Amino acid sequence: MKVFRPLLIFLVFFTNQYAFSQSKQINIAEKYYKKAVEFESKNIDSSFFYVNKGYELLYLTDTLNLTYGDILNQLGILHYNKSEFTIAYEFFNRCYHINQLIDNAEGSIKLKVNMAVCQKNLNNTTKALSDYFEIVEYYEKKDSTHKNLGKVYFNIAGLYFTNKQYQCSENYYIKSELFFKNKRTFLLQLKAHRLANFNTYDLNKSQKLIEEIERDYNLDTVSPFLRGVLFNNMGQTMLKLDKYKEALPYTFEALHAKKKGGIRNDISIQYNNIGNIYMQLKRYPIAINYLDSALNLACTNRQKFEVLKNLQKVHKWNHNLEKSLEFANKYIALKDSINEVLTQKEIVELGLQYDMTKKENFIHKLENLSRVYKISILIIVLVSSVLVVIFLVKNKTIKKEFKTLQQELNAFKQKKLNDQNSSVLINLKSKAVLSSGEILYIKSDGHYVEYHLKNKAKPEIDRNTLKEVMNMLPAETFVRIHKSFIVNIYHIRIMNSTKLMLNNGVWINLSRTYKQELKDILHK
Repeated sequence: MKVFRPLLIFLVFFTNQYAFSQSKQINIAEKYYKKAVEFESKNIDSSFFYVNKGYELLYLTDTLNLTYGDILNQLGILHYNKSEFTIAYEFFNRCYHINQLIDNAEGSIKLKVNMAVCQKNLNNTTKALSDYFEIVEYYEKKDSTHKNLGKVYFNIAGLYFTNKQYQCSENYYIKSELFFKNKRTFLLQLKAHRLANFNTYDLNKSQKLIEEIERDYNLDTVSPFLRGVLFNNMGQTMLKLDKYKEALPYTFEALHAKKKGGIRNDISIQYNNIGNIYMQLKRYPIAINYLDSALNLACTNRQKFEVLKNLQKVHKWNHNLEKSLEFANKYIALKDSINEVLTQKEIVELGLQYDMTKKENFIHKLENLSRVYKISILIIVLVSSVLVVIFLVKNKTIKKEFKTLQQELNAFKQKKLNDQNSSVLINLKSKAVLSSGEILYIKSDGHYVEYHLKNKAKPEIDRNTLKEVMNMLPAETFVRIHKSFIVNIYHIRIMNSTKLMLNNGVWINLSRTYKQELKDILHK
């Protein structure tokens, strides 16, 4: 029973220490997370540094920890900001699973939004739509008037537009509009997107929408980004209606707005649109200049593809068949290249699906880590308990041995008081004569030995070996306790299993080899 009480105390202590250690790690990780958020808008590399420090601390801990979820979400945001959408999606997905396990529905939905945006940027429109419809289902059940539901409708409309499902797109634009009647800027952005949608299947509605926009808004006060999108779509409406002179000012306005807003990726599209309008106006030299500029500024193969198609056409209309053929060949080569890229993209997507399956299996394993940790802790506690018991038993044995040796030493020294002939004279090679009773201990130092005496600060030095010295000393008084030391038993004050202390306070190591010899003397 005495053994189990300290064992129980140890178990309680160990559990508390483990919990304290876990709590401390979480607190440190949370500080790293807050630093990462602080640096997110200032220096993305610094933000990565801090969030990775927190991730390393909690990577193998309880996956249900909210701080760990925040860190995963932050990693997703940072990779998204670097346009690494596949990696970002994986971190968002892992965080989503944690929120699902702890029944944090609102947190799960926010992560679903991030996941859907990643899929949209990866051109996985089907997967993005699936994610958005889960979000719609959540808000329609919880709060059908929530503004986030309007934003989701808007994103769904955009995805349907990408998939060329224009009527479905319009239906969701209308649904979205109901949530933002008092948000003029957002309504204008919505109208710009609806305009692009109408341009694909109902130009009459496009024309009516342009009239409505010009009547209700002062477009000079609109941000350059929105003005660029809006004027471009208005120009495309007029182009499709064969109203080329009306299309040109709108398209130039879009170009100026995008240049002012620093939107470089779309500048090529604007030059291509202007070239296309001049081409329709049969002003071929001007059209060629704009189309050449568009080709030089094109950022993607898709942009180059559209420009090459127009260059081939304009040179043909301008009766320059050699140039027309040159651009036709470039167009065909690029088209074949794009098709090859698309084929490779399908292979890459299959690889990504395989990787995602592996990741999901990994997440499943992580979700079960809590149970593994509990079992591991139990094993550690049991092993520790056994070690503690062994330690206590061994410690008890050592204490008992120490007590016995000390009692025998005291009894041996008591005998000295009644023995007047215990001291003998020792003649050294140096001609000095010592009384054995005055010797505390003898130390070997190479070819010499040091006699440390009771009443002298400095030792007496003589050329000799400890083996020869032992033959000169009384065997019942002196004992060798180490390869380098002989001690006078009567001057030992304290002894334990590994060391002994003399009357002058000097501690000397007790060698295991010679320990039994000393014990035999004391037992006698």
